[in-house]
Amino acid sequence: MDNNKPHDQRDSEDFWKVEADDHEFWDAYISTRPNYSKPFYQIIYHYHSAHSSSSDVAHDVGCGAGQVTAELALHYSHVVASDTNEDHLAVAKGRLARTFGESRISYIHAKAEHLGLHNPEGSADLIAAAEVVVLMDRDSGLQSFAQVLKPGGTLAVWFYGRPTFSEPSLRTQAQPILDKIMLLIWSKVIRPSGPRRAWGFKRCADAMESWLDFLPFSTDVWTDVQRYKWNTYGTLPFFGKEACGYEIQPTCNVGRGEKVVISEDPKFWMNKWDVAALNEYFSVLFPGFREAIGEGDKEIDSLFDELTEMMGGEGMTKEFTDLQRGLGVTLSPGSSISSNFTVAPRWSLYRAPAPKFIVDVHSEEDVGATVRCCNKRNIKFLAQSRGNGWADTLNLGDYGLLINLAGLNQISFDNDKTVATIE
Repeated sequence: MDNNKPHDQRDSEDFWKVEADDHEFWDAYISTRPNYSKPFYQIIYHYHSAHSSSSDVAHDVGCGAGQVTAELALHYSHVVASDTNEDHLAVAKGRLARTFGESRISYIHAKAEHLGLHNPEGSADLIAAAEVVVLMDRDSGLQSFAQVLKPGGTLAVWFYGRPTFSEPSLRTQAQPILDKIMLLIWSKVIRPSGPRRAWGFKRCADAMESWLDFLPFSTDVWTDVQRYKWNTYGTLPFFGKEACGYEIQPTCNVGRGEKVVISEDPKFWMNKWDVAALNEYFSVLFPGFREAIGEGDKEIDSLFDELTEMMGGEGMTKEFTDLQRGLGVTLSPGSSISSNFTVAPRWSLYRAPAPKFIVDVHSEEDVGATVRCCNKRNIKFLAQSRGNGWADTLNLGDYGLLINLAGLNQISFDNDKTVATIE
């Protein structure tokens, strides 16, 4: 933890707390969370087996009710479940003891940043951090993880975003209503916050808006870094400036040599919900949502009525994915995809294009793969080296893409200057 921060800004991640005996909350919370799929876990297990043959000890950091703990206990000899809240640990232990007994899983009351204080150095084969990295102090947390991992051990970090309609027509017509409900409820939770709590929410928002690219993995410590993103056209943050009233500042720390894979899968972690299930999802999305809404809110109730009509009436289920569609392109090491426009600076910002994403390419093959992907999906794109021009007619639309050529080393022309070669 950075001790230079004001005292009232420390430990801000501790706002996520639920009492262990709030069975109504936990039952609803567990039932509305995404079910992490077997193919998703197989990516983690396959990666680990390529770097280590050991499967003795796994850690579930920020275990909550123990969803990930249960999965890891099927594949590792022992699992350490940790959380900042003792009530959460009690819930996880109560849910898992009958299935796995008391010797297979141990429980530690600790912050992610303090994992190294409670576990031997080089003792873990795998550390899983689901939904927790946006709540922790980034640098001390990563340092703690590196200390506890064995040589060749694996750190798996992931985060899911807000639910998004799978059907294109509902994404166009009903998604704005769903997003407005989300923002209204979050604003009721966040805006009354004091300085410490507000700083914690801002840290979360910055990290989510970065699509976890805010995490820097130094080559002195970490090797073979792979970043996977599914359905990147959606909105990952649960809240932003509209709900919180402050500017969001995403950062991109994707390093050279890191692998970036962006895929499209509308059924990824899919749920089928009617409006009643959506209402339940919102009621337990975050501790305090029910209290923030109170006995009812006319504006939110009106939006739910409108959403019910859009979905075809009460009892009509629709498919939701946590995010929307993405590119489905694999880039070479050193390339990256970001929503942070600072990775592609321009000589002039006057009437500059406003892309949704920037692809920072590092090879000729990257350019070709990106262009083919855009053409296949009818995505508008613009290739830029160090852009300084503008045009009133240039419009990349809501999901346009900018191909940043600044990382390419050389552009040469043939003798009659009719063919350009990018190298």
